Amino acid sequence: MGTESNSINKNSPVILEIQLLRAVAILLVIGFHLGWRIFEFGFLGVDIFFVISGYFMYNIYFRLTENKLKTFYLKRIKRLLPAFLFTTLIGTLFFLTIALPFERTLLVTHNLYSNLVLSNFYFWSQNQYFTDGELRPFLNFWSLALEIQFYLIFPLVYKIIMRSRIAFLLIFGFSLLIYSTLNYISPETAFFMMPARLWQFQMGMLVAYLLSKNEAAKIIFIFSKIIKFSIWLFFFLILLFSQFIEQQNFMLNVLVSLLTAIILGSSGLNQKSLNVVDKVGLLIGKYSYSLYLTHLPVITIISYEPFKGNLFPKGFYQTFVAIFLFTGCALVLHHLIEQPFRSLDSITILGSTYSISLLVSFILFVSMPSLKNFGTPEVIRKISAGVEDGYKYRCGLLSRIEILHELTGRPNSCLLTKNHRGKNFLLIGNSHANAIQNELRKAVENSGNSLFLVRDPSPISLQFKSITEEVKRNEISFIIIHSRFGSEKLESIRSLGEFAKMIGVKIILIGPVPTYSQSVPYALYKNISTGQKFNFKTRSDFEATYFEEISSYKSLDSRTFLYIDVLEVFCEFTCTVVDKNSGIPLYFDDHHLTNVGAKKLVNSVWPKIYSSYYPLINS
Repeated sequence: MGTESNSINKNSPVILEIQLLRAVAILLVIGFHLGWRIFEFGFLGVDIFFVISGYFMYNIYFRLTENKLKTFYLKRIKRLLPAFLFTTLIGTLFFLTIALPFERTLLVTHNLYSNLVLSNFYFWSQNQYFTDGELRPFLNFWSLALEIQFYLIFPLVYKIIMRSRIAFLLIFGFSLLIYSTLNYISPETAFFMMPARLWQFQMGMLVAYLLSKNEAAKIIFIFSKIIKFSIWLFFFLILLFSQFIEQQNFMLNVLVSLLTAIILGSSGLNQKSLNVVDKVGLLIGKYSYSLYLTHLPVITIISYEPFKGNLFPKGFYQTFVAIFLFTGCALVLHHLIEQPFRSLDSITILGSTYSISLLVSFILFVSMPSLKNFGTPEVIRKISAGVEDGYKYRCGLLSRIEILHELTGRPNSCLLTKNHRGKNFLLIGNSHANAIQNELRKAVENSGNSLFLVRDPSPISLQFKSITEEVKRNEISFIIIHSRFGSEKLESIRSLGEFAKMIGVKIILIGPVPTYSQSVPYALYKNISTGQKFNFKTRSDFEATYFEEISSYKSLDSRTFLYIDVLEVFCEFTCTVVDKNSGIPLYFDDHHLTNVGAKKLVNSVWPKIYSSYYPLINS
């Protein structure tokens, strides 16, 4: 990333050490996105950039004499936005020519959030950074959004450190406390959001402040003799730790940030003539920002396969081509966009550039529903539509964000139906319950009753107490359980049955749906595009696989439990994976039902539930 690449001077040891840090940081990030195992913790390169950014912002702002705010923000805009906007625009337009309809929607949405400098908020509300399956070529831009958000509040943070070091350190400590706490409560929030990351920027600011006040002389003296060794020790420590430390261990982030601060504080001392490593580091550091912008989009393009999301390059050839291309793109971006705009003084041109980019993003976003299928055969459109047909958020977006749920102290279930009336049903289970919730809600609502959903997709054994509390709190009459094969322990279901029997609640067990070894939409796509046959299974296959679980469910006390076998819904003899009427897949991956698949399931299951408990439901 490297948010400030001053002209490199061989006689400027400060620049040397910082450029070497940038080189280490960008190599870590690139290695991580290339999928090299030794760089498993390469995402820590972003932590290095954050500390460097705080250091540089202080030095830049400290040296300004007139029109501090205006000059500071103009420099930041010229430094970051032109290359960033160019990369997002060209990258998005290119991907739109090769991506499938549902992927085009994702790309345009990512592009809009990137241009609004809200990428970190977008990815915070979506899947985790480390998950697969969704095409996200601009995923790394979350950190740029965070950088810019820091710039917006920087003058205030600067004013605090200049007026009260105690207040500055209190904010630092509070941010670090938030970060460490959120790593246990909500890792996504700790990873993506400014309050949890501010301490890293402040650490760089603090080093710059102490150096400007000549208060770090003792620290500098202590580390001056080992500064060269520290940089490479820093690098190898990361590689060493990556072999045996959990990915969510926040202490590693703290260690990396601290070592970066030490290197910044002791940079430039006892500098000798440049060796080969220094020269290479200077060169990589110089282009670190352009490399950060271009490497992931290029890697994603080179590795692209429909339905597969972000992939790592396969084999030496793809890896070589990816490195060659993103290096070339970085050189072009640096010399044709980055450098020319940095020497530009016209705020009008900069403003117009951003306005045009934002306008293009909005036009693409608004027009995407009609444009996303352009040039795509109808059968591929239907397969793509299946991927978008899943019900995404369990209990809604806000409830999905764990930290908000914890702070607001909200209940562990949510009401899905519009009104609270009639008998109360409670749906529990893993993501398979989430997949059918929308269609089940319609059925329950149409019968004049209410449906609640337990917000936690964990197995019953892990939230037994929470479930029983929700049953009592909402005066539940019927519990519906639906999970993937092998997800629930029979002992836990029996315990829940004993509890339900005591309070007169009935339990409906909707059996597991057929699941496959690969994504159904992807397999259908490959069948059409390459002729690769789909591995259809029969009802007998699943009956043999699910035999023990189904037998256990059937043996439960029928006075409390109603078991419904759903294999017959999807398998007469050979199991079907596509809706005969619409042509849309019944699954949006290898085991989750689309809304079309859920409708097929609920339309078969609900009449059996209703007829079995007609007197109770209507009493």
